[in-house]
Amino acid sequence: MKFSEWLDENKIRTVLTDASGVLYNDQGLVNNIAKTIAGLQKRGPVVVVTNNSTDSPDIISKRFLQGGLNLEPECIYSSGHGLSWNAELRAQVQGKTVYVMGDEDCYFYFFEAGVKAVIHNPNEAEVWVLMSSLQGRTAAEVMKLTEAFNHNPPQAVICCNPDWYVRGQWPCTLYPVMGYFAQALQGLCWPSHQNYSHFFLQNPWPIVQNAPEPLFFWYGKPFGQFALDLDSQFQKQFKTVLNDQCVFIDDNPFNVATLVNTLGVQGVVVTETGLYRHYKTEFDKAYGGTEVFKRLGYIEALNGDLNFNV
Repeated sequence: MKFSEWLDENKIRTVLTDASGVLYNDQGLVNNIAKTIAGLQKRGPVVVVTNNSTDSPDIISKRFLQGGLNLEPECIYSSGHGLSWNAELRAQVQGKTVYVMGDEDCYFYFFEAGVKAVIHNPNEAEVWVLMSSLQGRTAAEVMKLTEAFNHNPPQAVICCNPDWYVRGQWPCTLYPVMGYFAQALQGLCWPSHQNYSHFFLQNPWPIVQNAPEPLFFWYGKPFGQFALDLDSQFQKQFKTVLNDQCVFIDDNPFNVATLVNTLGVQGVVVTETGLYRHYKTEFDKAYGGTEVFKRLGYIEALNGDLNFNV
């Protein structure tokens, strides 16, 4: 079935889409994606829902525009927004001195949340926030944080990008990113913690059970709390609700399943331009035979044909 036909049949008016693996990958923007998004925008709002907390929405929007993709900053919902959108996270950072793993391009989210100061010395910070990996320096920074944790642990640690990997055009090209290193840090500082690859989909706050202070917060896709917060933000901005006339598109099927379960939207998984093949076996084991699994559509790329139960 043509994707446009499916959109018509289901009276889709709103499109939520992931960025990396759907709109672009390591090879650049997906072919004809600007034309595809422009066509979708004629139906109604198109909102990017991304775990990219490395860059501000303004930076992301300008980068898209360089490739002819017109997505305004206010239509880019980043997991970095959680520092201000979510009351519990905001309470952790507001008025605090915060260590940030990430560069100045992510500082927008901290100013938005009202932090006291952003610093790069974890020993002098009240809270640590992990926003992005550091291009070859991340493993060394994790070890520095582990040492600092042992001497002067922060009040809380927040990871705003749970993604473990991004990839290029070919399935074998996997690059570890923030979530991968945040999990390593959590494993070093909380050795009893179970691997978060089970995703804790039913718990909006997957915090280590019975863990000593500080608390460790994961925020972003595929966690349900981010889905609830983006729903609230969407309602404020567009004065309408997210429902089955909305579709969420992502290359990570776990992300799609969470939004389908939490918000009642339609779900489509992109299979060839992102990380779907990496997650397929685990996802099939977790969701095979369920109603969510049966409802998902699959599309090779955002401008391709739609299939079900592939």
